[in-house]
Amino acid sequence: MKPSKGLSVIADIYISGFSEVLDELLKHPENANEQRFFAGYAGWAQGQLEFEIARGGWYTLPLDVDAIFRMNPLTIYDELLKRATIRRIETRREFRDGTTAVAGRY
Repeated sequence: MKPSKGLSVIADIYISGFSEVLDELLKHPENANEQRFFAGYAGWAQGQLEFEIARGGWYTLPLDVDAIFRMNPLTIYDELLKRATIRRIETRREFRDGTTAVAGRY
């Protein structure tokens, strides 16, 4: 269900800064197994976040829908921090037709 004041991140995952969105979602406990709520706030000046990421001040990971919905909420932070800080082994193969295959593991 798309929230009225939500921004689509991917598929059925949305982000919103409006408390009434959370209020509305909490009125539907029948969907509780399909929902996760993460609350927090951070604010930056224009370009500040990009600068901090570029200088290595943040860990970034690819979006992992399974992590959002299947990982234990009590351990998700520590598990994702481990993923971000463990060296990743990646192999890349380029084919004659110009396509590239990438495989990686932690």
